This record gives sequence, structure tokens and C-alpha cells, in this order.
Amino acid sequence: MKTINDFLEINLIVSLNGAKIDEDDEVVPVSLSHNYELSAKKNQRAATADLLEEIAAAIRTGGIYGWLMQDAANALVLANDFRGETDSERRIRQRSCLQAKDFDGLILL
Repeated sequence: MKTINDFLEINLIVSLNGAKIDEDDEVVPVSLSHNYELSAKKNQRAATADLLEEIAAAIRTGGIYGWLMQDAANALVLANDFRGETDSERRIRQRSCLQAKDFDGLILL
């Protein structure tokens, strides 16, 4: 027999709008957005709760930007839609990692 939970859907949008500094000290716009359609149905409750707890933990520890980047990378790998990193992209990533103490090289708009 169905319960009210079988009809509940949870739509969660996690987004970041800002800018990062590239290797030439230029400000580059950054926009990340992930839309999750979750369910409270009996067979999906655990997965929904796990994802919400993972996001909450990333927010608590100040690592939500890193979580977003990792989630985007995981989605590409799962979809088998990825390519190798170029030298320029690697330098930008390495520089961003060095600026991690400065809010991951981001300037929030």
C-alpha cells in the first residue's frame, strides 16, 4: 500500500556564481549548478538521505565548492564523457590549489 512518502519529491539546486583568477591574474566567471531530483519513496530513502548528509557535511566543513567540483567530475566519469586535461588547464588547477587558502581562488559576486 502506498503512503504519502511515495508521492514526495525533493528538488535541490546547489549553485555557485562567482569568478576565479586564472594564471594571468584575469578574473574568469564561474557558474556551477547541480539539480538533484530526489525521492522519499521507500526504495530511495536511504540514497536521498545519504546525499543530503553528504552535502550538509560539505557545508559544515566549508568544502562545498570542492564537493561541487568532485560531483561534476564524478558525473562525467559515470557518463563516460571526459577528456584529458590540457597543460593550460593543469596549470590553472595547480594555481587554484595553491590559492586554496584564499577561498580556492574565488571572488564571490
